[in-house]
Amino acid sequence: KHVDGIADALVSGDPSQIKASKNSFFNAFATSAHNETLASYYLQLVARMSFLWTSSLMIPGRPAESIREMNSLLSALRTRNPEAAQAALVLYNQNSKAISMYGLRAFKEGQDSRSKNLTYQPKHKVIGNA
Repeated sequence: KHVDGIADALVSGDPSQIKASKNSFFNAFATSAHNETLASYYLQLVARMSFLWTSSLMIPGRPAESIREMNSLLSALRTRNPEAAQAALVLYNQNSKAISMYGLRAFKEGQDSRSKNLTYQPKHKVIGNA
């Protein structure tokens, strides 16, 4: 059910639907362990990773790449191939992380260059001791 929800959301291409379906999927995954402590830690990790996933989608080309990676994960889950599922999830997380870090670095560099342009430049030359 949750795998199909993600698949439908990926087909739609709607970021809010993708995020909601992923949250539903990961919540179901966490609660299926029937271990409250494990579920709590897992959901905290998912919340932290969600920032990377979401911010990486702002980079051109990443949404399509992300959809391909999620489809690989869904395919592995449907065929009950845990090794392929793990590999797909690791690839997805690593790519999201790398692209998010690139985006943050580009943002920082943009901020730094704007700060340099905002340096005070007096319009008049100061003559003598003031």
